[in-house]
Amino acid sequence: MYKLFLCFRYLRRRFAAWAAVIAVALCVFMLVVSISVMDGFVSKIEVAAKGLYGDVVVDGKSLDGLPYYDELIAEIKRQLPDKVEDASPFILTYGLLEAPFFSANSRQTVQIAGIRLPEHTRISAFGQGLTYQGDIDQPTFDPPLEHLLENIRRQIHQTDRLARDVARDKGLYDRLENAWKQLPPPQRDRFEDAWGSLSPEQNDRLGTVWRKQPPEQRDRLEGRSAIVIYALFSYLGSPDPNVTIPLRNLYTAAFQQRDMEEILVRAKPYQAQMAELERQINQAIADGTADEPAEGDASGNDDGLTVKTKEDALREQLNRLTEMAGSDRYAGDVSFPFQPPGRRAIVGLGLPGFIFRTEDGTVVRMAGPGNDIVLTLIPFGEKSLTGNLLVRDVFTIIDESRTDVSTVDANTVYLPFETLQKINKMGPQIDDETGRIARPARTSQIHVKVRPAFAQARERANSRLAVRLGMEPRLRDALDEVAADIQRIGMELRNDPRYAAGFAGTELRASSWRERQRFLVGQIQSQRTLVVIMFAVISSVAVVLIFVIFYMIVLQKTKDIGVIKSLGGSSMGVASIFLGYGGATGLIGAVLGILGGWQFVKHINAIHDWVGRTYGFHVWNREWFMFDEIPAQVDASSLLSIAVGAIIAGLLGSLIPAIIASHMQPVRALRYE
Repeated sequence: MYKLFLCFRYLRRRFAAWAAVIAVALCVFMLVVSISVMDGFVSKIEVAAKGLYGDVVVDGKSLDGLPYYDELIAEIKRQLPDKVEDASPFILTYGLLEAPFFSANSRQTVQIAGIRLPEHTRISAFGQGLTYQGDIDQPTFDPPLEHLLENIRRQIHQTDRLARDVARDKGLYDRLENAWKQLPPPQRDRFEDAWGSLSPEQNDRLGTVWRKQPPEQRDRLEGRSAIVIYALFSYLGSPDPNVTIPLRNLYTAAFQQRDMEEILVRAKPYQAQMAELERQINQAIADGTADEPAEGDASGNDDGLTVKTKEDALREQLNRLTEMAGSDRYAGDVSFPFQPPGRRAIVGLGLPGFIFRTEDGTVVRMAGPGNDIVLTLIPFGEKSLTGNLLVRDVFTIIDESRTDVSTVDANTVYLPFETLQKINKMGPQIDDETGRIARPARTSQIHVKVRPAFAQARERANSRLAVRLGMEPRLRDALDEVAADIQRIGMELRNDPRYAAGFAGTELRASSWRERQRFLVGQIQSQRTLVVIMFAVISSVAVVLIFVIFYMIVLQKTKDIGVIKSLGGSSMGVASIFLGYGGATGLIGAVLGILGGWQFVKHINAIHDWVGRTYGFHVWNREWFMFDEIPAQVDASSLLSIAVGAIIAGLLGSLIPAIIASHMQPVRALRYE
């Protein structure tokens, strides 16, 4: 009992002991923050990678593609009903993207993915990353345009608010109001009536524009704060890029967003008709009636009578609708139609020029639904690329996708699976002589989702104590097991006489998403390990500090030690006093450090923003990173390990002083001065 009493007494009365507690707490704090941030990065990358690929990926190890993918998917579901939840084909190729709504010279290389919506959203987290359809259970390439318009109008409001905030933060309103008075009379007269019409209650004093502008210009700009602010400010001029650049970006975004709104309003009445005509065309092709003569439609030419086919007649109607729903407000006065569902695209949130980020990380859209892009690619699906011509086609943006992997979001465009399959020459090829399929349709990959119940059961089995102690064999990871099963099923299908010819020259490989991303995730995990080792070495200073402090305490308490031993206290009892003292120091330091680190991680983004606003120092630049916030993830097992390490550090630091105290002789200790 006296041991516990003396431990708490020393903790309460000795200031030097609290210095050791603070040292331990600071070390624990550093470890908690660094490990949590690195774990957050790893978790973000893992979730994003899994969301992109699904759990298991099957591919043909070549650009040529994997045949009989629907048959393989059906066989996987049949043989692995308890392990596999769903699967979907996926095409990946490469091309060149042009954005005519920016300029005629806007070009960049991209990877082009073909997906089946909404099927692909059941395989991965792709649907959750959609900007305009993230709240829709079944996202498609033909969403209700009214739903898109609601989102775009919210973005317009946000852009105007950001423009007003920039003007207010930079003191722009007063500068604009006073600067016009100093202009020469001809220029001042141009603005005089406008300033007279402005009111503080209307859009922060800049809600209307020049009354002397032509009616068409006035109609385009009236009530548009972002455009008005930048127009007035650029007219007056400023050498400050911190003001000019954000306003110029907001000005461009305001025009683009209103163009998007106008295009969708114009296209909305034609949406259902376009989808129905495209359905009829696809149905005619599937039924083999596409080449039949259109009813009551024939025209004469020099060679005689030419009968228009059913497909041609339907496509003419569809082209008229797309022209009527299109827009002519592009560079070079080029008109682009609003494309039907089969010619629509989802772009990655991060394509250069399509967005920009403000200082606080807010994403402002420069392009979106309604805007058209031009894609040019080489059809890699052909067996031979010799003499192959480039394929160039126009697509209308219908949504944007975010995976939080910058290398994906900054250069990926998603198209309907069947559309890209046809463009990339991966569709079925028919023998002209026999009319039979000479080469089956192909896909680049098959993405598979493993049943969560199966994966969780396998994880629980491998986490049992008996397995960890080596008393029972560890079971194979669930994803690796499913990948091995799919590899086996694929080889069985490949050896089946019905499919052997189509699989000729094709290799099949199945692997988990973790295996495919091992390089990227492994690099981050290696960095995490290095950071932990580094901070652990730094934290060893706490052990030295505890040793020095406890050695001083032992010297100061020599007479107390002598009294205890003279009253019958054993050497082990004396040693346990200081060991308990050291363990308590480590425990209290660990608790304080963990609580402090947890609170810091919880509010790390708010703290970072405050430091940036107060001192102008930004560690995390949201203009460049795809993550909106600093990722951080507090793991209970990591906290427990850190706490145990802190207690061990306290015990190690106090071990030598405790041994010294236990070996003191009572007589010498009592005579110590």
